Amino acid sequence: MEITRIADHIARGADPTDEQFRLLVSSVSDYAIYLLDTAGRVASWNAGAARIKGYTAGEIIGRHFSQFFPAEDRAAGRPERILAEAMHAGRVEAQGWRVRKDGSRFWAEVVVTALRDPYGTLKGYAKVTRDMTARHQEEEQLRLLAAALNHAPNGIAVSDASGSFLSANPTFQQLVGYTEEELRGKTFFDLTHPDDVAENRHSFQQLVTGAVDRLEYEKRYVRRDGRIVWVHNTVAPIVDAEGLPARFIAQVEDIGLRRAAENQLRESERRFRLLVEGVTDYAIYMLNPRGEISSWNAGAQRIKGYSAAEAIGKHFAMFFTSQDRSAGKPARALQTARDTGRFSDEGWRLRKDGSRFWAHAVLDAIRDETGSLIGFAKITRDLTERRAAEEQLQHSEARLRTFTNNSPMLMSLKDRDGRYTFVNDPFLERHALTRQQVIGHKDAELFPRRQAQALALHDEQVLSRGEGAQYEDRWRHGGGERVSVVSKFPVFDAAGAVSGVGTVAADITDRRLTEQALREQRLLLAEAQKIAGLGSWEWDPASGRLVWSQELYRIYGLDAASFQPSFEAYLERVHPEDRQNSGAMMARALMDGRGFSMQERIVRPGGEVRYLRSHGEVVHGERGRPRSPWTTSPWLRR
Repeated sequence: MEITRIADHIARGADPTDEQFRLLVSSVSDYAIYLLDTAGRVASWNAGAARIKGYTAGEIIGRHFSQFFPAEDRAAGRPERILAEAMHAGRVEAQGWRVRKDGSRFWAEVVVTALRDPYGTLKGYAKVTRDMTARHQEEEQLRLLAAALNHAPNGIAVSDASGSFLSANPTFQQLVGYTEEELRGKTFFDLTHPDDVAENRHSFQQLVTGAVDRLEYEKRYVRRDGRIVWVHNTVAPIVDAEGLPARFIAQVEDIGLRRAAENQLRESERRFRLLVEGVTDYAIYMLNPRGEISSWNAGAQRIKGYSAAEAIGKHFAMFFTSQDRSAGKPARALQTARDTGRFSDEGWRLRKDGSRFWAHAVLDAIRDETGSLIGFAKITRDLTERRAAEEQLQHSEARLRTFTNNSPMLMSLKDRDGRYTFVNDPFLERHALTRQQVIGHKDAELFPRRQAQALALHDEQVLSRGEGAQYEDRWRHGGGERVSVVSKFPVFDAAGAVSGVGTVAADITDRRLTEQALREQRLLLAEAQKIAGLGSWEWDPASGRLVWSQELYRIYGLDAASFQPSFEAYLERVHPEDRQNSGAMMARALMDGRGFSMQERIVRPGGEVRYLRSHGEVVHGERGRPRSPWTTSPWLRR
């Protein structure tokens, strides 16, 4: 590690009275390098320390180094523990938040080394600090993306420009009834209801061409089992480093049953695959002065795919793409090596099977003792994995921005101390706050006391258990009450330790209102049937499912707790003389798809015979198939 190497170098020559040491340290601006006496007071100060921490030498020399620590660390005795550990072990390395002169915080990487004289007596400490805030924030944001996608309460799918599925999270798979592997062979349009396909294709093409920057609409999906699912679709592009749309991410909410808001989503983030298998060996081979291959090693065979017999004697231009060959790049590489002794570049190269890999290539001119050119030495390294990793990071950052900027959900991330390190725009809009007001602050600084205490309690449960928690939150908006389902989850650092708490919240008010209205309608229907003395039943022949109303149980003289309705059980209670006619009447209705009216007699428990008049209607599904074939309402003939 670079900071460790610098710390060792400083420790070997650390003497504030030594002029050479002072000149060396004072010229460094990227690192804060200074000495402490045995009590922890600052004894020297370089330009890097002034730049990073904000103090001049005159302001800080003689003061205790603990003032660089946050108040909670000072209260916990962390500065003293660091010195004690350095004195005992010789050196201590640490990371954590530090405080500048202006009160702002930065994430620091620190090495403290104990300094001793030749007799082993402690003289003080050498301290090297590096500002790692930018990298720390980047790692936190990437962890937020992975964690947020894991717990987002909506279906999420990623496609290419043709609409072909690249990945889909488990909630989306459950919504449409396909596995992720099955979806990879399909497009969005394959799952779209036929009546919606033309309009969806037109809208998606506008997004691909850049005519619009986002789509939001309602549509119908056809599940694998043929059922229709109404969804609210939000689709946005994921742009590449050049700002062009490379992938498209869709957030899908089931608006038919409103179940998506109650399900915790798991990992759906797309793991981009490397273009080709990474190889760490080198291709080393010789060329004659004309650029023809004269030797071939095992590394060249592994990387490029050619055996020695297939490669020797061929011109090395065969490894370049057609565009590079047309542009004269192979000849230019040879000429540059002749003129300057070396040609070096990175670019696409071809394997035997036609696949491309990203190569770092060095071409050295080889001359004999008289200076005459006898050939070239060619060394090629496969850097595909490194390039793919860089592109993956860029795509991940783009997906984070796209996901958080377009999501209707509130998202946030806090560190272990409860300070916000990330919030998305919906979070700021709900609470009427700015990003500057939130980042680096705790709930107690932003919200009323009771609300802040409740948030802190949920955070503590997640941190202590190391597992997620879900609860409902009620809040006032526009003069009314809204309800959100809140998912909290632990965020882990690279070492697997819990480093903070992530939160995702989705508004479920509309679903709750729909459920309440449905309950009220059912109660009203049951009361109306009771008053009118009417019973009803619904039968689905495909599944055999038969549902009776409470009033129908009373008409038949049966107990709903002990009787399981079925078509066969119904026929058993029809009078023997009417049974054949009733069964035939319903069979004709099912075949013809038309309603029926009939009179029949039933036999109640105990032998009582009653006369009923029944009227049935066939109910068709969206594609014309009988989904719930009929609903029958019998009347008691008095």
